[in-house]
Amino acid sequence: MTRAGRGLLLAVALLPGVAGCEAGEIVVFSAAGAGSGGANAGAGLGGSQIVAGAGGSFGGSLDTAGSGGISTGGTGGGGGDTVDKPCRGTEDCDPSWFCQKRDCAAEAGVCLPGPLFEDPHQAPVCGCDHKTYWNDTLRQRNGISAILNVGWCQAGAHPCFTSDDCCSSTDDCSLATCSIQLPRVSACGMPGSGQCWMIPTDCASIDDKPVGVPCPPPGPPGSLPPPCLTLCQALQARVPYLGLRSNFTCQ
Repeated sequence: MTRAGRGLLLAVALLPGVAGCEAGEIVVFSAAGAGSGGANAGAGLGGSQIVAGAGGSFGGSLDTAGSGGISTGGTGGGGGDTVDKPCRGTEDCDPSWFCQKRDCAAEAGVCLPGPLFEDPHQAPVCGCDHKTYWNDTLRQRNGISAILNVGWCQAGAHPCFTSDDCCSSTDDCSLATCSIQLPRVSACGMPGSGQCWMIPTDCASIDDKPVGVPCPPPGPPGSLPPPCLTLCQALQARVPYLGLRSNFTCQ
């Protein structure tokens, strides 16, 4: 059969969802007429983006990729970075990229560009490292490949006594903290253990409400009420804190 008589090859690129989003992209590769430009794609939250290289068209020939094109069985030309580079961990990816997997049980994933900016919005997720992340953007920035569940880590949460217990060699330790919420003032003397969180540097989320007051306990009767702490502020203080009760006053 002649090359002109070949049919179209459909290549379907599906990227796993991130933070509950589902998206995909279908790209049609022509069987002939490889372009001279490269293709560069970078998946972000909620979808993927594909941009043709300068002066070229998508794809390459089925037999040989054009300059900067993508072949069906080999590496692309010089037109751009590989966007579906396989990985087993973020260390397999280029700087500022991370390894995204379908779930924590997956052995391999693909390298994706990490978020460029920190997101202060409060929407906790539990990472595969059993630490609670302030939101999924922070999980990606820390190079964790997937989430165990949406919300705080539950059974199996990474335990801690101090914030130092929450910082591994691959973490940004400025974000690591040990969350220890206490039910009563008398517990401030022997707070026990908590669970590890990774928190933003900026407590700017409008969803972050007051949750407690710092230990040690408030002063004697008649003294000024202690400051009310939002969850982010309580975690940034890196000390145990008392959960607010209906009969407790703070400022």
